[in-house]
Amino acid sequence: MAIIHLSGHITKDRKLMVTLPQDVPAGDVLVTIELATDWTDEEIQAWMSRTPAANGAEAVAMLEAIDTSEWVDIDDPVAWVEDIQRPY
Repeated sequence: MAIIHLSGHITKDRKLMVTLPQDVPAGDVLVTIELATDWTDEEIQAWMSRTPAANGAEAVAMLEAIDTSEWVDIDDPVAWVEDIQRPY
């Protein structure tokens, strides 16, 4: 496996933007993201943690805040799980 280190940018709509060298072949890749930030470990942990809703109204507000624009319908959940578990 070849490893290529690239710089990129994550947009506000959660898209990863990178420019690949001309000689990179098409195919599956494994992406690891190293965030270039000044965040402390405590800030990252707080950002990654979830706080349960205190009541039904708060739960509804949390659900409505989720961006589902990139979600897809899964017609066959068994086939979908088998597809995502398939090794590359």
